[in-house]
Amino acid sequence: MGGGLDMHLLLLVCAAFAGDVFDTVGTETTIGMGGTWARLHATEAGWWFFQVAGGDSWAEDLAPDLSGYSDRDRIALTSRGDLQDVQVERCDDGGWLAVGSASVTTPGDSAYAFRSDVDFTPVGSLTMDESSADRVHQDMVVMCATSVTGALFSNVPEGNGGFGDGSTFIAIDGTTRGSETRLETPSTGTSMAIRPADGRVVAATFDKAGSRDITFTVYEADWSVADTATLTLPEDYALWTQRLMPLGDGWLLVHILRADEFGQPEGEVWLRALDADFVEVDRVRVSPEGSVTNNRPWIARRDDVVAVTYDRDVQPRLTTVTLKAGAVPDDDDGILDTAGDSGDSGDSMDCCKGDAPIDCGCGAGGAPGAAVAGLGIAAVLGRRRR
Repeated sequence: MGGGLDMHLLLLVCAAFAGDVFDTVGTETTIGMGGTWARLHATEAGWWFFQVAGGDSWAEDLAPDLSGYSDRDRIALTSRGDLQDVQVERCDDGGWLAVGSASVTTPGDSAYAFRSDVDFTPVGSLTMDESSADRVHQDMVVMCATSVTGALFSNVPEGNGGFGDGSTFIAIDGTTRGSETRLETPSTGTSMAIRPADGRVVAATFDKAGSRDITFTVYEADWSVADTATLTLPEDYALWTQRLMPLGDGWLLVHILRADEFGQPEGEVWLRALDADFVEVDRVRVSPEGSVTNNRPWIARRDDVVAVTYDRDVQPRLTTVTLKAGAVPDDDDGILDTAGDSGDSGDSMDCCKGDAPIDCGCGAGGAPGAAVAGLGIAAVLGRRRR
């Protein structure tokens, strides 16, 4: 199956919210084979596309214009055949960490981690949990940085659908299962990123089914809560806040928006730009109008192009959003620097070094100095830095 994409089609203008950050929304394209958990990561050479199909996670490299998908060339990240949800993150050494859930005794009672080098050669694997009655392992959050590596899983609730009992972050040290830390933030529908300004971990999650609120929790290095903020959506109900990434001093957040209060766990895909205090600056609907069965959204960025992936009807979808001139800070191309300084530059939670971020959840934000754009939209995004 070929999946070449015409960038001219991708950049066709759709109706977008008239704001300061987002310019155009491209035409939705189907990509990959039938499956779910579609993810992209930007590289110097182009993009890496990931998805779950047939109980395993697969990778395929794409050109800068997002063309070039071929089933024949895909790479297997895992080889279990029983994985359900798989989250893939790039590590700050250039390698990859994939964590997947499985059902051994009861649904979602197990999780396994797989590490590979920059070329996807397996480095090792480990069991995170197996037949555990303590945690639900679907919808995990994965981080892979020098300062914080591991996965977040929701604790087993008392019949409330994954909310109310928080989560447990299980650290990974190389290929060894590390310590456990209990957090109030649930893993279901959550994203975590490292804030370039101070190296703190920021979690974004929707509060519960039937809520318009998205909660942001800022964590210290010891996982104590440093700060919280709430964004109340003006439109409908929030779901699946599954990718938060820096842009200058502000943020990009992709999530699902659902019109009904207690319906199916799917809806439209929306992209929001936030300032340093998580106040909305701009927003745009990404999925086609009328498509309300989308799930598992994700974003990655190269320069002024934000690639958005999600799945609908068990098929990965891809759309691009271009950013307006001035929205991208200088020296921030969104491509993660994994070949720079390997030393410790100070704060134990600060994994952003040099002129560009390493891939540790710093995402597209760059080093703190790169976030100071001086003029334009980048300054708007950072105008309220704490």
